[in-house]
Amino acid sequence: MAYRTNLIRDLKPSKRRRRRSEQVWHTELESIDDIRTLIRNEPKPEHNSYLNASNAEDSHRTKWTGTKSYRDADKLLLSGWEEGRKSAAGIKARMEKLLPAKPDQSFEPEPTPMQDSGEEVDIGEFLSGAPDCWVDFPHQIRPKAGRIIRVVVCGGISCSYSAKAIERRGAVALALIDLLESYGYRTEVLLQFGTARDDKEYHATIVLKEADQPLDLDRLTFAIVHPSMFRRVVFAVFERCPIPIGGTYGTPTNLPKELTQEGDLVLGAALAKESTDEEAVEALLEIAKEYIEIDL
Repeated sequence: MAYRTNLIRDLKPSKRRRRRSEQVWHTELESIDDIRTLIRNEPKPEHNSYLNASNAEDSHRTKWTGTKSYRDADKLLLSGWEEGRKSAAGIKARMEKLLPAKPDQSFEPEPTPMQDSGEEVDIGEFLSGAPDCWVDFPHQIRPKAGRIIRVVVCGGISCSYSAKAIERRGAVALALIDLLESYGYRTEVLLQFGTARDDKEYHATIVLKEADQPLDLDRLTFAIVHPSMFRRVVFAVFERCPIPIGGTYGTPTNLPKELTQEGDLVLGAALAKESTDEEAVEALLEIAKEYIEIDL
């Protein structure tokens, strides 16, 4: 079984402690497929047994999640969301118009050992009468970037966010990952989602892409862009979590410090107001400037 749940913080109750949960649970999942395994194999604990929002099929839920049922969401989780990928490509295209040419590779000449013919003569060797006084500078392809960036997409979404706003936010994150890859970086992509209630938190982290894996944009699009990922699939995980989350499924929350690493590129939870397309692209540009030279 490629997932595990651990208690990563367990503090004694204290009246002095503010804005810090006393108990934090965390589930690690090694791939998208593991989330399907967890939902299929793990029963709901008694304290959450009455929760069933992930399976609701009324008209409001269809509009709110973008799918008619959990079954529809599960099919997309398995096969990917091609339609969404094509739609999200528009933000990336707008970004690329503002970016410099892709530095996929550079050509750095290194001289060969002295030989009897070549591109340039070494004057000192020539004047000394040495027959091997020529050098070549063959081009060698070397990556300009090549660095690994761990991208953490926080899947906490306010209930007031529209389905379109979730898609817009996800498309920005997807465009950033795609751009970093196209500029020579390797990305490890994690999806994190968490909920808090009273003095307890529950978080889950899914590895969507290892650094050495190619981009599977269709599946990545569903996991990051589609509202049903957060309002059906994530809800199904919450229904099986070790803390009682109540009928409102708790409050979306960002990663606790125990789950972050220095150098992570973290795209935080969507807890504030919805953004426009222009604001989303501007936010993406600000992040991209840390990794790509942009002259705005």
